[in-house]
Amino acid sequence: MEQEVVEQVVEGFAAKNEIFQNPTLFLRELPKALNANRELLYLLFHDNFDKLFIILEKKLKNCCGLKERTEEEDILLTFAIGGTLHTMRLLKYERNCDDEVLIGKLAELLEKINPVGKDTINE
Repeated sequence: MEQEVVEQVVEGFAAKNEIFQNPTLFLRELPKALNANRELLYLLFHDNFDKLFIILEKKLKNCCGLKERTEEEDILLTFAIGGTLHTMRLLKYERNCDDEVLIGKLAELLEKINPVGKDTINE
């Protein structure tokens, strides 16, 4: 059931493929996708949000064509998605960091570490 609910989150996350092409859009839409399923996510993961974010990371990596990537690209993609999710969770949801500051800095970092170039990550 947990996998299915996270799959619903990812399916409803229109910007899931935009992590490098348009990181600002990705970062603005991610909380919306989580909020759309907030009650069910809380019911399933209220005592283990780490598990939610691990499953979500795997699903998002699959959206980026990870199987076709080199080992170096896999490392960078794992770092980008995992780091983004961890930072969003910690600073947005636990410390209530200013959204604009958080999104701006994360988008800047994602643009710098794009593993394969702006136009090719999802091809």
